Amino acid sequence: MTDLIYFHHPQMEGTAELRRGLSQLRRSLHFDRCWAGTERQGPPSPKQILQQSAARQFLVILNPALIISDQMQQYLERSIPPGGCILPSDQRGFAPGVVLDYVNRSGLEDFVKRLQGQSETVPHDGRPAWIYLIERAAIEAMAEDQAGAQWSDLPDLLGGRSLICQHAYVHSYSDYYQGRREEMLAYLPKDVHHLLDVGGGQGGFAAAFMQQRQGKASLVEMNEDASGIARQKGIDVIHQPFASLQPGVDYDCISFLDVLEHMPDPDQVLGKAHGLLRPGGYLLLSVPNIGHWSVVLDLLHGRFEYLPVGILCETHIRFFTRIELTALLDETGFSIEIWHNQHSPFSDTFQAYFNACKTSGLQLDEENLQALVFHILCKKAIV
Repeated sequence: MTDLIYFHHPQMEGTAELRRGLSQLRRSLHFDRCWAGTERQGPPSPKQILQQSAARQFLVILNPALIISDQMQQYLERSIPPGGCILPSDQRGFAPGVVLDYVNRSGLEDFVKRLQGQSETVPHDGRPAWIYLIERAAIEAMAEDQAGAQWSDLPDLLGGRSLICQHAYVHSYSDYYQGRREEMLAYLPKDVHHLLDVGGGQGGFAAAFMQQRQGKASLVEMNEDASGIARQKGIDVIHQPFASLQPGVDYDCISFLDVLEHMPDPDQVLGKAHGLLRPGGYLLLSVPNIGHWSVVLDLLHGRFEYLPVGILCETHIRFFTRIELTALLDETGFSIEIWHNQHSPFSDTFQAYFNACKTSGLQLDEENLQALVFHILCKKAIV
């Protein structure tokens, strides 16, 4: 008998990404009863749970923004030490020589298969737990020795009875709104002094621009929690739809970093950006490539599976290849200054398909198949 202990994620609560993630979690986990907290208060404490539940084990989700591998729970149940707890492995660290190379669900499944070659369990290395399975006996022992212990404390307090199962795996996307995207600063010309970042979450990129370029940054962000955190960083936050902005401030650059694909009318969005930029101003884009080999391989196998994040993110409503995106930029009055493809090498399976196509005389665009994301700097054209 297993009960689920569930904590809310305040920054992502109510987002479409988390709704998709929770739907997948519910399909993958099995439990008898769920003890869920509210947005303001967590679930019952470990000591309280012992008085209210007869479960033998508890699956504790401290961070619900997770993509879990197939059979994760079964691996944890098989590997849990007597009177202890066990965590799955995650992207914060795994065995030397294992390369984190997945970008979609099928890639994650292949990655987890490679983890099966590692030892099944290793000692807990002190990383904060996102999800773990714990025996009732372990909680009972803690209730006697550490009466005030909270769910987040238990893996550390159990010491040697706390393990990591390397065959079980989870990927967290809880930093979805936190990215700084500092690699994109290198594309900005020196004459960019006022940046408008659209959909930049907690203002990581805008903050990086202010710190490293000593410029002024504004942020368009509709998520209230994210925009509140951005304001605390001293960023000028515009909490209204981008389409409603009116001319009056001539921005040096407007950035859409993995944002354009979330918008229903990208041509209108870029047209609006054109009108808000100063003469000769810049447009900075990061856009995922729907023509990436991982998507092509999935389609060959009859798959097109949405996830909370990634190329097939739940909230992507427009998809682009290089040809379509180039045409869109030209139509909306932008000339391309820099185009850089962020590469992701072929898997062994796709390499075999690719080689077979070449042997058959088919012409394939290897460069664009390997392009995971397009990084583009454009200049406002004179019209």
